Amino acid sequence: MKTDRQNLGEKGEQLARSFLEKKGYKILETNFRYRHTELDIICRHKDTLIIVEVKSVRVPGFGSGEERLSPQKQHNIIKTTYAYLRYRSDLIGLGVRFDVVSVNFGECPPLVSHYEGAFYQRY
Repeated sequence: MKTDRQNLGEKGEQLARSFLEKKGYKILETNFRYRHTELDIICRHKDTLIIVEVKSVRVPGFGSGEERLSPQKQHNIIKTTYAYLRYRSDLIGLGVRFDVVSVNFGECPPLVSHYEGAFYQRY
């Protein structure tokens, strides 16, 4: 049985996928897992591979989507992206961008916000 939080997350990811598809993004994969990290949405737009972290909230006020992503979580997403590219070597050569989609269920209808380039790989 799924928790209330898991159900909210799934609904948020569904809304995020629909939102991105309407913007012309092609969804390649969802919920790609590597070790203890999951990439919520992997999509492509033109010549860019986009890794999307979805943040679903019931109550706003605790920071925007990109502010809710710790440096450790960002690091894990980047490592998992490398694992995905080993799995999908046909995508090597595309630019890579890390986005956050925040879904605020405190609004009616839910408010979807897209933060392009929300974080990047630090060397």
